[in-house]
Amino acid sequence: MFLIGLTKKCVHNYVFGLSNLNSIVTHAGFRYYFSAMKRDIEWKDKTEDGVKRIVRIKFPGKGVIKWQFKRADEERWDYDTPPSDADWQDLVSKVEAMYNRNRCAHRDVELVKKKMWDARNAGRYNG
Repeated sequence: MFLIGLTKKCVHNYVFGLSNLNSIVTHAGFRYYFSAMKRDIEWKDKTEDGVKRIVRIKFPGKGVIKWQFKRADEERWDYDTPPSDADWQDLVSKVEAMYNRNRCAHRDVELVKKKMWDARNAGRYNG
């Protein structure tokens, strides 16, 4: 578990019933934000021609989202193909579901939606 940077009171609250680190910080009254979310998101789907594909999204920090695609018929990951509109919609729905389960912060949902709209306005998506 991610307990680095938490005070003794926060650890005490965690051990005695508060299982979500976001709740620990909120209940303890701190202004700091700690998240226990695993930042990588990955899912599998099929392309239009029936080939299985793995989509992986990484959040390296500072508002950056990195997309990675790997088709079953290829050996290497593709880092250059821009995500389609359907890929963006899938990512938004997955991040919103994670937010509803307290697995990510609201700022992560806002970041994904902002990046989706930026990509749409710049024409950097296959839609």
